Amino acid sequence: MRRPRLPRPASPALPAALLASALALAACSWQRTQLAGEARGEMRGMTREQVLACMGQPLSTRREGGTEFLRYSSAMRAGGAETLIQRADRRLGDPPEPVCTVEVALEQGRVDRLRYTDEQGRPLQRTGQCAVAVQNCLQD
Repeated sequence: MRRPRLPRPASPALPAALLASALALAACSWQRTQLAGEARGEMRGMTREQVLACMGQPLSTRREGGTEFLRYSSAMRAGGAETLIQRADRRLGDPPEPVCTVEVALEQGRVDRLRYTDEQGRPLQRTGQCAVAVQNCLQD
């Protein structure tokens, strides 16, 4: 009588490869969060024209007193499609990073501050997705 064939054990290299992939994705997410944080300082003082040159046309603009607000979305830069960060989070079982809305506040025609929120206007805890919108404005 023939013995049933048992499945081969997984290669010991497979768990190591999965771990390496997870660590690489985590490092990428951390790096994007750093970029989003750096943009808050590096973009301060940029002119409206410089912001338009590196971020493109905003989704909307509004004025409150002497402050002009330009609103952008990380989904604009991703073409409205799922971004690599969202796809990686989904594959790892992590909750996906939300779409980031970047509000650029201009005082006297220059960037005064950046605000990162979700689509409902709540401040974001995880800002890695915001890097998609602001990365072209950072100096290399």
